[in-house]
Amino acid sequence: MIFSDDFETDKGWTVNPAGTDTATTGMWERANPEGTSYNGVTYQLDTTASGSYDLVTGPLAGSSVGSYDIDGGLTSIRSPDIALPTGQSLTLSFKYYLAHLTNATSDDFLRVKVVGSTTTTVLEELGSGDYDEAAWTDFSTSLDSFAGQTIYLLIEAADGGSGSLVEAAVDDVSITSSGPPPPTPTPTNTPTPTPTSVPPTQTPTPTPTGVPPTPTNTPTPTNTPTPTPTQTQEPGVVFSDDFETDQGWTVNPAGTDTATTGMWERANPEGTSYNGVTYQLDTTASGSYDLVTGPLAGSSVGSYDIDDGLTSIRSPDIALPAGQSLTLSFKYYLSHYNNATSDDFLRVKVVGSTTTTVLEELGSGDYDEAAWTDFSDSLDAFAGQTIYLLIEAADGGSGSLVEAAVDDVSITSSGPPPPTPTPTDTPTPGPTATNTPTPPNTPTPTPTPTLGPGPIFSDDFETDLGWIVNPAGTDTATTGMWERANPEGTSYNGVTYQLDTTASGSYDLVTGPLAGSSVGSYDIDGGLTSIRSPDIALPTGQSLTLSFKYYLSHYNNATSDDFLRVKVVGSTTTTVLEELGSGDYDEAVWTDFSDSLDAFAGQTIYLLIEAADGGSGSLVEAAIDDVLIE
Repeated sequence: MIFSDDFETDKGWTVNPAGTDTATTGMWERANPEGTSYNGVTYQLDTTASGSYDLVTGPLAGSSVGSYDIDGGLTSIRSPDIALPTGQSLTLSFKYYLAHLTNATSDDFLRVKVVGSTTTTVLEELGSGDYDEAAWTDFSTSLDSFAGQTIYLLIEAADGGSGSLVEAAVDDVSITSSGPPPPTPTPTNTPTPTPTSVPPTQTPTPTPTGVPPTPTNTPTPTNTPTPTPTQTQEPGVVFSDDFETDQGWTVNPAGTDTATTGMWERANPEGTSYNGVTYQLDTTASGSYDLVTGPLAGSSVGSYDIDDGLTSIRSPDIALPAGQSLTLSFKYYLSHYNNATSDDFLRVKVVGSTTTTVLEELGSGDYDEAAWTDFSDSLDAFAGQTIYLLIEAADGGSGSLVEAAVDDVSITSSGPPPPTPTPTDTPTPGPTATNTPTPPNTPTPTPTPTLGPGPIFSDDFETDLGWIVNPAGTDTATTGMWERANPEGTSYNGVTYQLDTTASGSYDLVTGPLAGSSVGSYDIDGGLTSIRSPDIALPTGQSLTLSFKYYLSHYNNATSDDFLRVKVVGSTTTTVLEELGSGDYDEAVWTDFSDSLDAFAGQTIYLLIEAADGGSGSLVEAAIDDVLIE
């Protein structure tokens, strides 16, 4: 045995050895991996080839299958130097897998290179547009051509094109020797392992992104099969689909869809929400499946919503009887963030000898929460025809956060139609407005107009107005406690985690103002730190607005247990801002926030600001400045 590593101990592998990696999540780690799967297909194994540890691209499972996979490009890791003897036959062996969803391409890959006086790629496996399930695979090759050299192994994996779901792992690396090599050694050709295809039960198309997300290339069907007319199921029911089984709906039937994420699927949906507003429901109208625009949740609320235009789906053909009164009914929702416009929509059309849009709901510049809504309309005008339903949804303008779903579609008959049927007008349900704090990199909601005469409370922290640290005496943080201070800046690899510039003046509220000897010397550690304002008497008869500037920054070891929260405490307590950590790099940038305090008019309130490194140790910093109530 010349070299062996089962990754149970740290033998000195180096991540991003050339300093040129671009991946933002899913970087190589020696770790005890958590498993991920979707619809019965495993993408990251929670069992290693041996022991408890392996090399893996982002070990955490997260809230959905794509939370911590490789995103943003290349991740690489190199072994320590390995001195190879002469006069012996040398063999490199290891176990590995590359797993991906159907949105993968040949730009996605796993490569293993041997670097000595020359560089040889001994393994390359490329992505492809099918399901490749995670399964440990054996690999071995000769290293005789490197005999007598000091070499190292370089392992690279990439989500190299548009966003794809890609995971990789390596375990049980060994280099062995066995007697002299053959007299005339023949270089071993590099094998290209064939991915393991897993027949899909449905077709998710995830693309890990923020708002707006990164587009994902999606194959367009070239042939549109003609669906078989559906037989009448039982007396009174002409057609019924609760989407628990596949009845032959066709995505992109005309081949003209432009959406790159959030395409229609029959799926078991994962829920998404932001600041208490739900944009995709994880409960269907009945059963476990519905038609939904991109079923996965992803790492952020906008990872898999509709982007870049239209997605459409059509039903099988449906033969409608003559001489009966016919009713189409279904449940649906269209949800969107306040960056939506009237170019965003959900439409349901009935296509027979003519085409009628029976439902159209348009986006608008407010918060429309996902909630199942009942719809029904007469189909008497189509009696005696063979029709199909065409459902369309679009993010039609500049990038917006848009989700849609449909469930429990039915067409029923009941006796003869009225002598003179009157078409029912298409209802356009109104959106549900919700006050929501503004997240980082998200358009800022318009603040509530202030009707009062001027500021009620203002603190730029240039002087001490009497804020109290750890007011309840229950804080657990051991470093990074809130202070009114002139902060020193911290950064790592070009990413700033604590700003040395305040929003105004020289002072702010900050979690540990000092920089220290390393980026993590004075960040929050050990749990919660809190600080409360002095009491503030709010007047009655005025429109009241709270505003401030803030940031929460963290390294990619953060989790949703890490947070920044701002609460208003009066006769009741309301959390007006909550931002959670996540497994990516969140840089310190001052962000504006505002919200109405009208519900607290006439009360004496105080502000309670909390920040925490709440799980295992993470790098977390936070700051607040320019607090104003007017």
